[in-house]
Amino acid sequence: MRNSRRLLFALVSLAVTGLAQGVAGKRNRMLVVIAVWLGLGSLVLTRFSLIAAIAVLVWDVLAAIDGYRQLRHVSRAHRPLGVLAFVLGTIGGGCFSLAASSFKIPSSSSYPTVMSGDRIIVNKLASAERGDTIVFAWPCNPTTKFIMRVVGMPGETIEVRCSRVYVNGTEATRTLVSRTDEYPDLEVVEVSRYRETLGGRSYDVVHDLEQPAWDEAVASGGDLARGIGDHDFPEAATAVPSCEGQMGAEAAGEVRGTIVVVPHGDELGVCAPRYQFVIPDGTFFVLGDNRSNSNDSRAWGVVPAENVIGVVSSIFWPPSRAGSIE
Repeated sequence: MRNSRRLLFALVSLAVTGLAQGVAGKRNRMLVVIAVWLGLGSLVLTRFSLIAAIAVLVWDVLAAIDGYRQLRHVSRAHRPLGVLAFVLGTIGGGCFSLAASSFKIPSSSSYPTVMSGDRIIVNKLASAERGDTIVFAWPCNPTTKFIMRVVGMPGETIEVRCSRVYVNGTEATRTLVSRTDEYPDLEVVEVSRYRETLGGRSYDVVHDLEQPAWDEAVASGGDLARGIGDHDFPEAATAVPSCEGQMGAEAAGEVRGTIVVVPHGDELGVCAPRYQFVIPDGTFFVLGDNRSNSNDSRAWGVVPAENVIGVVSSIFWPPSRAGSIE
């Protein structure tokens, strides 16, 4: 077979693994190449997704090189095996596209877990659980894709008071990691960084730069700095979040929850529980990890389960940030 045709089949086999081996008439070799590729690909849906994705790419290259060599002494393409390899490779690639995909982060709303410009791997077969970072179609306009963390599950209650999250009346534990942190946006934004634990899952979140001072004021019983309640949710018994007023909203898949009043005494202060948002069945309450700069469920409401595209498993680009997602 001419070198130009060998090279062509080898290059095409980068996308259709095993094709070059099939065209060369090497049935067993073709089946082994495809089987290993499928096995490595299935690991993309696990916590080893980043390593698996790299392994798949390396295997594709090695298989293409091997296929080029196998075609060296072939005078005529083995059409039946070539067609079989093409069919198996196409079906396998189609299955992977249904099970996993990549996504580019558009904003800093989920910093520090992911940053604007990161490219991530999304497992589209995983069921969303508390603590998972998910990609979903925005209920207010499904053509827009968001990435947030699942904080509340169907039927639970949520309240955010003095930047502390309460699920079913129980506060998520939070410890200070750093009083000063920063991330690039239109300009460098300074924040404080905390470690939050909810439902057995721990992850970092960021708040206003003044948050540590506010926390200390609350603990000491002293005067609270202005702005401590800027991110409280719900703000009032009638303040049900909705798509109304959201830029670009169409309210196509909006599901509204309800708010219940929690009895409290004024002597408990501004951080006392006041209202609880009840999450409707079949929906999730999501928050961006960048709590002071995130357009999330506090503003527009819950995410219907059918809007969830998948669970984020890892960052694969840039290399300096590559790794699994907490």
